[in-house]
Amino acid sequence: MNKLILLVLLTLSNYCFSQTLKITYLYNMPKLKMTDSLFLYSSADSSQFIFDIKEKKIALDFDDAQGVRHANKFTLNYNFKTRKYYQFKKFKGRVFYTNWIESDNNWTITNEKDSILGFKVVKAYKEIESKYLVRQKVYAWFAPDIPVSTGPLYFTQLPGLILKITYEKNSLTIVAINNEYIYNHIFISEPENSIFVEKDIMLDNDEVEMNKRLKEK
Repeated sequence: MNKLILLVLLTLSNYCFSQTLKITYLYNMPKLKMTDSLFLYSSADSSQFIFDIKEKKIALDFDDAQGVRHANKFTLNYNFKTRKYYQFKKFKGRVFYTNWIESDNNWTITNEKDSILGFKVVKAYKEIESKYLVRQKVYAWFAPDIPVSTGPLYFTQLPGLILKITYEKNSLTIVAINNEYIYNHIFISEPENSIFVEKDIMLDNDEVEMNKRLKEK
């Protein structure tokens, strides 16, 4: 989409909420030779990231062995003003959800610049650590000309839309490959009778614990 047109539409979206910015990201795992397309929808005040990877067989690095990457799908809503995340997913016919407020905004913005989809992007970084990732830096390339403080996965709170994510010690990359404006997008919300779980259970995709919660209902 033409850059000037996109900027005009972003401005108009403050008055016309039927318009939603849609970003398509390429989720690339080169060591496993796998790619997926993921989607982010953003309005003037909130965003919704759809993570949906399918189960796939993967080649391992020894004896022509094969493994399986399990499917995983969840929806992540983020409110720019309150900095509140709301994540939910379906498991065995029921919807599980959690929510939390993100207070960590430890990004360091550098002077390094590049271009993605015709937009000037600026590099920022911060340190992260999780159950599945050793402590390392994550690098985000954000576009100041797209004034929404969101991005793929849990990466937000930069002064512009994040168009690319890379890691210091991990080959995974997430990069925007298309942007467009769509009309009448309906943001998915929590259905009735959903089951609350703690944040760690949701982020770890702990199906054993989710099974326990199902039996309690």
